[in-house]
Amino acid sequence: MIPGMVHRFGSVLLGLLAASCVSAQEREVALVEVALPAEHKADNWVPAVMLWWSGDDLARTKLRDSLTGSGFAVAVLDGTPEPRVLGAALMDLRQRVRIAQGGLHAVIAAGEKLALASLLAHRHEFQTVTVCGVAASADLAPVRRLRTRRVRSMATTDATQLRDHLLAWHKERQVAGVAGKVSRTLDSFHDAAAVADEDRYFAILPNDSVFLGTDATERWTGKEFRAFAMRYFKLKSAWTYVPLERHVTLSSDGKMAWFDEALDNASYGECRGTGVLVERDGRWVLLQYNLTVPVPNDLLGGVAKQIRAHLDGAQLDGAQSGK
Repeated sequence: MIPGMVHRFGSVLLGLLAASCVSAQEREVALVEVALPAEHKADNWVPAVMLWWSGDDLARTKLRDSLTGSGFAVAVLDGTPEPRVLGAALMDLRQRVRIAQGGLHAVIAAGEKLALASLLAHRHEFQTVTVCGVAASADLAPVRRLRTRRVRSMATTDATQLRDHLLAWHKERQVAGVAGKVSRTLDSFHDAAAVADEDRYFAILPNDSVFLGTDATERWTGKEFRAFAMRYFKLKSAWTYVPLERHVTLSSDGKMAWFDEALDNASYGECRGTGVLVERDGRWVLLQYNLTVPVPNDLLGGVAKQIRAHLDGAQLDGAQSGK
């Protein structure tokens, strides 16, 4: 087994943390070692693991090398950083690795209370959570309440067992054939927004497409949406929606696809995306994307009343102003 290539980007991360005015202690624990599979290239899609593990011991090295040897990227946290420090590490990681399936696999083997608190603060970034070894007794009830997450506790820290477990979980969401190409296009669409890659994003959402936002007034053509979103794509990250569940259906000739997906976002929580793609000039592009925020049935009555009151108030204000 060939160990993966290891890249340290602490200096870049420290710059981010300094800009956020975090303490010297927080900067110290936030250093991240990122190990990549051998012969990895910048545009490769790889499953990614974020590993909480204290100390640079043999077991951690074995696990890291076992995972990279099986095609994973591994981000090893030095200590258990606070939530805001972890956020900087996550943003920097997304700039460096195209994460297959969109969400990270969390493996927690130390500092479980703080690690889980930081993870929950950034829950939208993670598709699975595994606690192992001395952390296996942690209370996972808050994580298990996340509807679209897979969660497991394992007593072992054996590298082979953990690798096989993560490979099996990754395989569960893999999609083959044409549907897999469609799914990868949607992953790229979300990844491009997360790293503010305007050209890649709007190559998938062309000028003649339609984007429907969460507000009833938000219906844009691709061209209109690009003009609206331009200011966000000048930032390091435009926005981050991580797909956690997806269903793709193909037309009989395999030239058109429609989908629905569950996404998570830091501000809006779990969202739903639906839409249509078509194969054009040998690649898949969106004809329509519709982003919504599903409302639990128990809350729907109250939310509907709030929306009605809001709209009635807006109409009343307009009438009083003579509009």
